[in-house]
Amino acid sequence: MATSGSWIRSILVAACLAAGLSSADAAEVTLAPRAVVNQSGAIVESNGMRWLGTGANAALSRLGLIFSAPELPRTALRSATLVLTAAWTQWIPVDVKIAAELSGDPHDFGPHALPSDRPLTPGAAHYAENTRWSARSAYEIDVTEPVRAVLARFSKPTGIALIAAGEGTPWGRKYFTTAGLVPTLKLTFDDPPAPPPMPVPGAPQAAPPAVPGASAAL
Repeated sequence: MATSGSWIRSILVAACLAAGLSSADAAEVTLAPRAVVNQSGAIVESNGMRWLGTGANAALSRLGLIFSAPELPRTALRSATLVLTAAWTQWIPVDVKIAAELSGDPHDFGPHALPSDRPLTPGAAHYAENTRWSARSAYEIDVTEPVRAVLARFSKPTGIALIAAGEGTPWGRKYFTTAGLVPTLKLTFDDPPAPPPMPVPGAPQAAPPAVPGASAAL
């Protein structure tokens, strides 16, 4: 929760840059959540299971997540994926628009700091599905566009906040776990450019190529 030490605040690095990566490889970083809340109307809920979708007030249904960010790679972002683990088996349609808070240092949510009041990136991800979620299974949502907008504006963010606004009819929501299998944000970046080759001290220098037709020196 936003104000409790019970939330995992550590940042998990899934894979780091390494020498010898091919052009198909990339740096991958997995961020853990600092806060996960739901907004239903003017109420902010932070205890127990959280949900993605809509509550009783579809127009003011929000999921707010804040992920602490380490020193992220400075190369271009390839992809950003929100990973949620189903709390139990459920099958109900979900329709949300996911934007990012337009801030490099997002503040925690609360009764006077609602997710619906945050300035958002113009780019957003639309996630709509009507499928069966199996208990304890992980589900991935592409949020590359809003996360890329944040990194384009703030080169060294301390956190990345995602706001999922419910769309469609009331009570269209799926629950996910917040204990143990917490939500994560997986980021994949381009490889850094290869450094130029360094000359070897003392190495013999190659003779310049001969010029065709040139006369030998007398």
